[in-house]
Amino acid sequence: MQAEASAQHLPWMRERPQDYSSAVRVRLEAGMPIAAAQYLEALRLRTPWLEQFVATTLADADAYLCPTVAVPIPTREQTGPAGGPDMPKRLAEVTRLTRWVNFLGVPSLSVPCGFDSRGLPIALQLVGRPFAEGTLLAAGHAYQRDTDWHRRQPPE
Repeated sequence: MQAEASAQHLPWMRERPQDYSSAVRVRLEAGMPIAAAQYLEALRLRTPWLEQFVATTLADADAYLCPTVAVPIPTREQTGPAGGPDMPKRLAEVTRLTRWVNFLGVPSLSVPCGFDSRGLPIALQLVGRPFAEGTLLAAGHAYQRDTDWHRRQPPE
């Protein structure tokens, strides 16, 4: 995904670097040195991993339910260029439960489900079969109809 994001943004990064914050630029630049062979190997693995996910995890289910983010949300400073040597690791942890969904190309939907100990919103993620967006949207709608997390404000 880093290689794809870097390739997508490369023309603008060359022509309009001032339009990118340093935090975003650092993340995009990380994908530039990924070799074509590595990228093609990842593409080769996508189909068998997708088939395995559907055949096992979704064998008897319409959706897979998991947290959207599994760690406390870091601050902007912790995830920006000033975040120090741990910044890439911190960002990887924040996106750990959504990266695989993007890689497989399956639909997902995050809905609010509460607040963490700091009062920040948290969400659950519904992950579905390829092209089953309607199923996820119906499930998300039913969840929000029966709960009120999407209407609550974080405590002050």
